[in-house]
Amino acid sequence: MPQSLKQQTATGLKWSAIERIVNQVVNFVVAVIMARLLTPADFGLVGMVAIFIGISQAFVDSGFSQALIRKQDRTEEDNSTAFFFNLFVAILFYLILFFTAPLIADFYNEPILTPITRVIGLSIIVNSLCLVQRALYTINVDFKTQSKASVTASLVSGVIGIGMALAGCKVWAVVGQQLSNLLINTLLFWAFSSWRPKHFFVWSSFRSLFGFGSKLLASGLLNAAFSNIYQLVIGKVYSATDLGYWTKAKQFSDLPANGTTEIIQRVVYPVLCKIQDEKERLSLVYRNFIRLSAFVVFPIMLGIAAVSHAFVLVLLGEQWEFVADLLIIICFNKMWTPIHAINLNPLQALGRSDLFLRLEIIKKIISLLVLVATIKFGLVILALGGVVASVINLGINSYYTKRLINVGFLLQMKDILPTLLLTIAMFAIVMLFNYFVQNMYVELFGGMAIGLVVFITGAYIFKLPELKEVIELVQNTFLRHE
Repeated sequence: MPQSLKQQTATGLKWSAIERIVNQVVNFVVAVIMARLLTPADFGLVGMVAIFIGISQAFVDSGFSQALIRKQDRTEEDNSTAFFFNLFVAILFYLILFFTAPLIADFYNEPILTPITRVIGLSIIVNSLCLVQRALYTINVDFKTQSKASVTASLVSGVIGIGMALAGCKVWAVVGQQLSNLLINTLLFWAFSSWRPKHFFVWSSFRSLFGFGSKLLASGLLNAAFSNIYQLVIGKVYSATDLGYWTKAKQFSDLPANGTTEIIQRVVYPVLCKIQDEKERLSLVYRNFIRLSAFVVFPIMLGIAAVSHAFVLVLLGEQWEFVADLLIIICFNKMWTPIHAINLNPLQALGRSDLFLRLEIIKKIISLLVLVATIKFGLVILALGGVVASVINLGINSYYTKRLINVGFLLQMKDILPTLLLTIAMFAIVMLFNYFVQNMYVELFGGMAIGLVVFITGAYIFKLPELKEVIELVQNTFLRHE
């Protein structure tokens, strides 16, 4: 990469990392405290409406944010059109949720879901109000401003959620924490950003944005539905408590997996968009992101899996013990999250949202078949099925990257194989250590320390180039003076 693009990437990674790391720490602490104050059923009730909120949010954005980021000749008409379209759709879907809330409650046989759905549904409107500002900051690889808003929102909403839990608000503490987070974040985006809609709605801009964004809308709907379909099925087939276990295991795996992926993803997409006309260069940059993502995320996820039982018992208590069994399996699933996400970036950067949608449809069919095959056998088998679907979908994801930039599944696996083997070895050593340890605190902190030492030492001994690249990236990103 030229120095200017490299510097821009490093700065973007720096502030994206600061935001996600601080947010993860805050969200982790808040999650632990609230888990000790509330019951699995409290979290499960909110999880039951997640699929309806997710689908509504996918319609609200309609892929317009990604379309704005990709469009090199965007205008004020484009920005304003995206803003008012997002707001209109948000209001429409909130009204739909408001009036169908009793049906959702009847579906789960949980009457309290009627007011929960109507209150938490307000998040759809709130979030729609800052989608354009967020897209404009991302276009400029400005994650510093985004981090200020996001971290402040996480801190304040965390205090609100914990305060409500201490006051005995039960499930409403979870609702209050989530809704206040989005509200504060949106208010800060408006306070920090100088952008305001200057036009109302321009049909030519809408057609231009929707031509690309419509495919991403369909993909977003599929993702929203399937990322929450397990909550829907578990809430219906099992119980709110079981869904609470699943939700908490998913939350603790999502924090590092999705958080780290988002740090990279938010920078990868605008960077690849800038070099979309240079296929060979795009291929090299893309492969480098894949290797570095695996090097960072694989050891984190399998490290958590290796100490999961001590982790859950020490931090959450015995009422959450079953979460540990689920967490081990889900971590093996979520470790592939950054590879999945980055595989789709070249399709978007090259404007092939049609291929993006085609891949999503195929993957969701496979995931649905696996879900149907495993749902009757309990949560553990259900989680194992998710791992199988993830690996199969990884091969599917890389099909078009092979065609477009000549980076297929085998080349990707070759790039990340050394990291994968080292991570599995680290996992086995930590599990062996834990087998001979009886103290939970020694198992947790000792296992973490051993895992870190084994991975870094192994990377040094076997001369994995990613170790040097990560060190240099950290130095250039965090230690250099801007």
